[in-house]
Amino acid sequence: MSDQENNGFVKVLQKDQYGEVVFHHPKANSMTAQMLRALAEGIEGLAAKVENKSILLRSEGKHFCTGASFEELLKIRNPEEGVQFFMGFARVIAAMRAAPIPIVTLIQGLTVGGGVGIVGASDMVIAANEAQFKLSELKIGIGPFVISPILKAKMGNGSFSTMAFTPGDFFSSEWALSKGLVSKRVLSDVLSEEGEQKTAEFGNYSRLAITRLKSIGFDPELEGQMKEMAAMSAELVCLPETRAFLNEFLK
Repeated sequence: MSDQENNGFVKVLQKDQYGEVVFHHPKANSMTAQMLRALAEGIEGLAAKVENKSILLRSEGKHFCTGASFEELLKIRNPEEGVQFFMGFARVIAAMRAAPIPIVTLIQGLTVGGGVGIVGASDMVIAANEAQFKLSELKIGIGPFVISPILKAKMGNGSFSTMAFTPGDFFSSEWALSKGLVSKRVLSDVLSEEGEQKTAEFGNYSRLAITRLKSIGFDPELEGQMKEMAAMSAELVCLPETRAFLNEFLK
């Protein structure tokens, strides 16, 4: 296995009138700081191209995204480093919401923690029927703080609280569809085809109209809220109790 495959990767591809971002990490598509930075930059770069009218976001492997890399969480030595790491997810979410074109995200399997935040920041989400969602942060001594503003806006306080306070529960794609987290459920063997068709469909529309429609959902205060939440997570991740939880999970 190459170094790139060991460390995970983010690929940015240019298609006809839309861009595509693909990511993968061998450990269940957990996200490292480097991957989060590359993901945000890839989205920003594709969104800036005037020929693009949409972006397709997907991952390779069995799971969509299982949140932050536990190995990197354990390397955090102080709250300042913690804020820097958690702001990686915040930057991805901010890039997705600030993009002037819609982002269509494909969910093939399990999505946990920060991965659910990425789903919440998407404009359209197409999920395989067997996809599942989970906010497991409480089990490791922290909480889904950074992603809370986008998830509350997406599916309401009640549904967010249900997920956040039941960190051991998996929520089905059917449940996610009923709460507005998912836009459409499909059979897994047509997931890629559905995503590509939907993303390409935006090529038939006016980019100006698309941009104006996207702008009405943009909250300029979101990034500031996420930064406050990142500080909360950073404080907790440095506690001995949290580090013990993380070590136990890694075992």
